[in-house]
This record gives sequence, C-alpha cells and structure tokens, in this order.
Amino acid sequence: MAKSKLHLISHSFPNQVSPYDATFISDHASALSEDFQVHVTVPTPRSIFLTRRFRKNHSQLITPEKVSSERCHYLSFPKRMLPSMIQRSISKQVLKRSSHTDPDLIHLHYAYPSGLLIPELKKHLDAPIILTIHGSNFYNSINKPTLHKILGNSLDQADKIVAVGPALEKHILDEFPHLKQKVRTIHNFVDTGFFQLKYQKEANPSGNDPGRPFRLLTVANLRYTKGIDTLIDAISLISDKVALNLTVIGRLNDEPEFKKSIFTKIRSLDLRQVNFIGPKSRNEILEWLHRADGFVLPSRREAFGISLIEAIACGLPVVSTRSGGPEAILSNEWGFLVDPENPQQLADAIHRMTQLDSFDAEGQHRYIEENFGKERYVKEYTELYDQLLSK
Repeated sequence: MAKSKLHLISHSFPNQVSPYDATFISDHASALSEDFQVHVTVPTPRSIFLTRRFRKNHSQLITPEKVSSERCHYLSFPKRMLPSMIQRSISKQVLKRSSHTDPDLIHLHYAYPSGLLIPELKKHLDAPIILTIHGSNFYNSINKPTLHKILGNSLDQADKIVAVGPALEKHILDEFPHLKQKVRTIHNFVDTGFFQLKYQKEANPSGNDPGRPFRLLTVANLRYTKGIDTLIDAISLISDKVALNLTVIGRLNDEPEFKKSIFTKIRSLDLRQVNFIGPKSRNEILEWLHRADGFVLPSRREAFGISLIEAIACGLPVVSTRSGGPEAILSNEWGFLVDPENPQQLADAIHRMTQLDSFDAEGQHRYIEENFGKERYVKEYTELYDQLLSK
C-alpha cells in the first residue's frame, strides 16, 4: 500500500550555514518518514545579495534520509510589517510547490509566516491542514493588531491546531476561545538514542575533584524572554558560596540592546566565570552536555523546553523556571522549579544543585524516553494524521 503524502512547511530548517536552526522540524520530518512520504518546503524571505542573510537563505538544506526538501523565496518585510502583502507573496510561492506534490496532508509549523498560508491552501488544495504553533513566534504575532486579525482568520480555517505545551494551548484559547475543539497539545520529543548518558552519575556532580568549579550550562538564545539577566544576577548572589563556571550556548545578536545590557552587567559584577560561546550544532551541544555538571533554564516564558529534556535525557540535574512548558516536564523528583524573574530563588536552587550527593541519572533518562521520546511522538501524530485522512 502506498504511503500517504505529507507536506511539511516551515520557514526555519537546518541548513549548511545554520545547522542548529529548528532541528526539531527536521526531527519531525525524519520521525514521520517511516509511515508517510514526507516532502518539506521552506519558505524563505528574499534578501540582499552577498549578505550573511543571503548566504543563509540560499544555503543547502540539511535533509534527513527518506525526506525530500526545497526552498521557495518570497517577499517579506521586517518586524511583521504589511502582513497582507506577505500573505499574498508567500501563498503564491508555496502553492506552486504544493500543487506539484499533490499532498494528502499538509502540516505547517509556526503561526507566522506559515499560518498565513492556510486560507489559500484551503482554497486550492483538497487536503487537511494542521498548524503546529511554537511559543515566541505566536506571542510576537498576536501583539500586532492587523496580524492578529489575519492570523485569527487563518486559524479558523485550519483543520487542527497543535500547541507544543499546555500553557501555550491555554494562551491560544485565551485569544481565540472559539477554537477549543480544534486545539490540542502534543509535546516535542527528544531523540533519546542520541541524547544518552555519557556515564553513570552517582556521586558529587563536580566529579572526583571537589576543588574543581561546578560546570553549569544553559542553551538559550540571548533574548529577554530567556531570562539570562536573571541568571546573571543569580550567579552573582552565589559567587562567594560556590565555585562555578557558567557556559551559555545560543545566538547572541537577536536583540542587540539586550545583549549590550547583559555584557555591561557582567562587567560591572566582574563575573569572569560566565562565558557565551554562540550557537552550536547538535553534536557539539551533546559534547557540552556531557562535560557539564548541571543545567539551568531561566526563561520568563517557555512554550515547552527542548533543551531541558535534552539535558535531563543526558542525566544532568536541572533547574528551571515555572515559565509555561517546564512545569509539564519537571517534578520535584527530576529537578528544581523556581519562579521566573526571581534571582534569589534561582540562586538558591542552583546552590542546592551543586550540593547534591547523588541523583538517579538512569531514571531521568528512562523518564524522558517514556514521556518525551520518539515513540510517543510518532504515535500521537500518526493517530492525528490518520484521523484527518479518514474524514
């Protein structure tokens, strides 16, 4: 029996220039390729010739085995300006590709810009449409009145809407309560075959050398919503109690003014133990997780927390804020939860983590595999797809 044709559409996807971009979209394509014939279209804004953005926007996509992919370029504007014009441009380009692939099912990722496609896709293609909404992209869109209206019309026409976490689902329904029958939560997954324990972590997280600084890691782009400023304040509060080094992995230039304030704060507090090393590939992140003694996610708002489940799968003790998604992941057994924007609570939790005598790393890995692993993810999405295809 021939596999049903699944067309995935996402503006962000791993590529040769930025291999760390939206790896969870690539994971989605790969995970579903066993049961579906998967094709990925990556709508990409036109950009100025020879700039870094141009090189990235024309870079070869890193496509999983058994998956086909292509880019299409459309006219866009910064800061979500002129959404109606963007909607026309992106719809025209994506429809050209979709009509050739003749999909049985269309799955869009991100409320913006992919969500703008739904009305035209529904008009011209006879296929159910699912939209998966990811956190910050949604919040940045609904705060703009014109885009809020266009997005609302698009969501009305989707067959199903998936939120990556329960807090995000609630926020979607707060904005669009009439969509209650369409919206459900499906958590992202972690490849527990890749994110494995390096070794059994039983005793002192700092290893056999109690004099070595505790190696603390976070994976988060340098944005206000990620709460790195709160983390810096927390580190300053415990710098005289425990020796530790903090490494931050993630993009540095998303919000230049926030970046400037962070580095000014670090200099004023003389925190030489804080290091920013920019974005890293998945293989490099795994290496850093295996070197680390603990992991922290200090976000103000987090729709889910992929970096958190990756760290837990690798057997690290973790601290996170109650920022939306982490509450669905952590319990008292598997990590410390604190309030966002509370440096003292965060400092106390990090300090407690550095003093742990033992923890169940293997149990952590099993917990992630059972609740946030690939098998659960494929089952939930396959059931959703089959439900839509049988209508």
